Amino acid sequence: MKKKYLIIPIIATLLFSCTSETNDNKSNPEIRNQLTYEVLSERNLSSNNISKSNVFTIRGIGSVKQKADFAIVHLGVESRETNIKSALENVNLNVKKIIEIADNLGVEQKNIITDKFSIRPVERWIEKKDEYGGTYNSPEIIAYEVSNQIRITIEGEDKETIIPDLIDKSAIETQDFFRLFNVEFMVKDLEDSLNLARNKAVEDALNRSELFEKSLGIELGNLVFFEEIHSSNYLENNKNIGMMRMAAEPFPSSSVFAGENEIISEINLGFEIK
Repeated sequence: MKKKYLIIPIIATLLFSCTSETNDNKSNPEIRNQLTYEVLSERNLSSNNISKSNVFTIRGIGSVKQKADFAIVHLGVESRETNIKSALENVNLNVKKIIEIADNLGVEQKNIITDKFSIRPVERWIEKKDEYGGTYNSPEIIAYEVSNQIRITIEGEDKETIIPDLIDKSAIETQDFFRLFNVEFMVKDLEDSLNLARNKAVEDALNRSELFEKSLGIELGNLVFFEEIHSSNYLENNKNIGMMRMAAEPFPSSSVFAGENEIISEINLGFEIK
């Protein structure tokens, strides 16, 4: 769903920090201050006697590349046995192995936490006879499944080396009990990059406005409308799943590439047509 805002002075001031000095209406500080209080959401255009048909809307896009500061590895162990005790013993033993591996790789204990723990019965439906000679289906517990999911946060420049080691060694030590869910690459301070991407999006829209004025032979007036269509980390929206590839070996080793996160902002600016 698109987000629409009533722009406050701080935002509007930001919008005009990147404008070109070639247009008098856009470069004059007095007019800028005046426009600060005229940037409206779409629903308020009619209440300010501004016809939507007289508004020229221009989209701007800005992006910033940023390296990941840390990674989060979601892994765990799972065991299915005919009784709960055996399943729990398998899970607890193998979780300890993973924690020891992470500790040996230099991961701090505070960065290792249980993300999810569950015990659930495994059932099957069997046919039974009732006291009147009829039959009916009834569930019967045939096993118990115990799962312990762990979230391990890995920081530092050598995270791309630690992650494959953690995955490979954990898989070897825990064997068929091992489960790997995903690997996320995150940034600590996303807001600064988002603001920079927004600035670039505004600059892009203003540059386009000058181009359209010349190519279409129109004159644009006050900025009357602002809409932020999208602003986020594209990798985050796609769960930040780390890229992994397997090499051709008896037990293949994992390679994880953090790469760069792309922070993207998309906006619409609406100008009155003179």
